[in-house]
Amino acid sequence: MILTRGFRFRLYPTPEQQARLRQWDGALRFLWNAAHAQREHNGTRCKVDRRTITAFDQIHELTDLRADLEWLADVPRNVAAQLLVELDRAWQRYFKGLCERPRFKRKGRDAAPLIEPHPKLFRVETDAVVFPKIGRISAVIHRPVQGTPKTCAIVRDGDAWFACVTCEIEIVDPLPSEKPPVAIDRGVAVLFADSDRRIVANPRPAETLQPRIARAQRTVARRKKGSKNQQKARARVARLQRKARRQRDHVLHVESHRYAQSHGAVIVEK
Repeated sequence: MILTRGFRFRLYPTPEQQARLRQWDGALRFLWNAAHAQREHNGTRCKVDRRTITAFDQIHELTDLRADLEWLADVPRNVAAQLLVELDRAWQRYFKGLCERPRFKRKGRDAAPLIEPHPKLFRVETDAVVFPKIGRISAVIHRPVQGTPKTCAIVRDGDAWFACVTCEIEIVDPLPSEKPPVAIDRGVAVLFADSDRRIVANPRPAETLQPRIARAQRTVARRKKGSKNQQKARARVARLQRKARRQRDHVLHVESHRYAQSHGAVIVEK
């Protein structure tokens, strides 16, 4: 049995590396919007002239586009091609009714996926992650990577950078569990209640931090638009929102681990 498992490591790029990663983000955002616009325009044509645009077609056109745009050619080709694959997957999920229609990416709101799909072009060392064209990035490798690495994505969360490595791990097929099942009902006033009559309170970390977030957002509004002080204030808002999100994720991880250890099947409402 093969499992797909992700490993997330904190990165500490140098100022030069951060500047280059931000340039890549802008270039990939342009590429996403251009490819998305091509698909949108193709959908408005009459059925006689309309043809299906695939990721293969757009990757084939990428060579000429990179030859004309030097700042796009600075992005690793595999990373740019993988972005077109991710756009194609987003459209396929939309056609199947699994998600909303893909949208254009706006600066400051949407980050373009920065994924290296070839495992031979990146590696995880004891204290760093090596990425194509950018070299060695200092990192905190808090646990060893297990299995066979498949992809590596660089993600920015506010003022922090992370490397997300996806691996395939082969394990022995598990035996049927003899532990009892449990049913979970999600709530509003409480986080959830289960069939064992256990009720978990909703910690609501966002509401606890809301006064601090509101003050930080008012500070952003008072700063001069586009100034460095406004950028610092925006970074503080992002850190507070990230803190609330991590507190919520921590509660969910603790509870899911508890049920995974104590029960053989978990039934959750749709």
